[in-house]
Amino acid sequence: MMVSSCRWLRGSMIAFAFCTAWAQTLTIVDPIRNALVSGPYEVVLEKEGDEEVFLTEILVDGAVRFSESGWHELVTINFDEAFKRVEVQAQIKLVSGVVVRSNLVITKELAVYFEETTRLVLLSAIVRSRFNRPVEKLSKDDFRVFESNQPLEIATFDHEEVPLDLVLMMDTSSSLRGAMDTLRGATTSFLEQLHERDRVALVSFSSKVDFVMDFTNDRKTMRKSIQAFEAYGETALFDTLLKSLEKVGQRDRGRRAIVLFTDGRDSVHEEPNKKARLFRKAISRAQNNEILIFTIGLGKRINEDALQAMAEETGGRYYHADGLGDLADRFDQVLSDLRNQYLLGVVPATSRRGFHPLEIKVKKMGTRVFARKGYTLD
Repeated sequence: MMVSSCRWLRGSMIAFAFCTAWAQTLTIVDPIRNALVSGPYEVVLEKEGDEEVFLTEILVDGAVRFSESGWHELVTINFDEAFKRVEVQAQIKLVSGVVVRSNLVITKELAVYFEETTRLVLLSAIVRSRFNRPVEKLSKDDFRVFESNQPLEIATFDHEEVPLDLVLMMDTSSSLRGAMDTLRGATTSFLEQLHERDRVALVSFSSKVDFVMDFTNDRKTMRKSIQAFEAYGETALFDTLLKSLEKVGQRDRGRRAIVLFTDGRDSVHEEPNKKARLFRKAISRAQNNEILIFTIGLGKRINEDALQAMAEETGGRYYHADGLGDLADRFDQVLSDLRNQYLLGVVPATSRRGFHPLEIKVKKMGTRVFARKGYTLD
């Protein structure tokens, strides 16, 4: 149909240009409609058609925010105000002079009460049943949030899948030398099941910290990076965790999380008091930057109390794997939690500096809520 129409119109340069434009399509893959966008955000474009692209442009609320020659599939746009409603559209100019426009994407506003408070505390909550199944279809009225036993106003509420920036921390110390094939398979499966809008950075740690992959959603790059894992050396767990928190803390697209896998304890810092200070520093940094930490501990050499505490204090979850055969299932459980989160924005009860404990409760019987235990005002 398309070919025959092109032949019928073949009589002038104008008609040929019209035919070419009809054959070309342009789509904004990410963000999707009603997405929550904030700060630097990677807009993903997709086109069909073979004609060469002369110029790529991104428009936000009708104004050109990006314009460069050639075809650009990934474009980082700074959506200045956090979670504001905006209209996003892309357009390409072909070498024939034809302009092809994409679909119009309208994002969603989340923080509507910023004028009433100096800060809106955002909480990610995971709700599980007594059978450890995710509890879905809860409404804002099903939640109650308390600060030092005082009820807080829930200003915003969302249960849609907000884009995720994730750092995957993988222990590759020498004790895992015989487990690398299993570990590669479990992590590859986990990453390939994440949403296309999510971005992942990969960090391996042994005696030193190695950022082997920067934030990406490219599956080929992920697989290649994971295959490069090699087991050697000690376990620089806390150094890696602090650097991972710093890295993901610089991201501002939506949800931020760390998934930490280890089969041992930090063996780089031997002095107990220093380990305790690094542990408290990591939890405080995660809480203040609204970063969830999920931990997976393999075997019996781990410090289970520490892994459980850092997960529970930051709103993540801790999973124990008795042996290598449990790893795939534990990564699947992390994936389920990442996909089933509620996002609540609460108005703080005070502007007083220091740590403020928080508690989230759900009216539904037999449920358990996983969320960070508090926030700090500087």
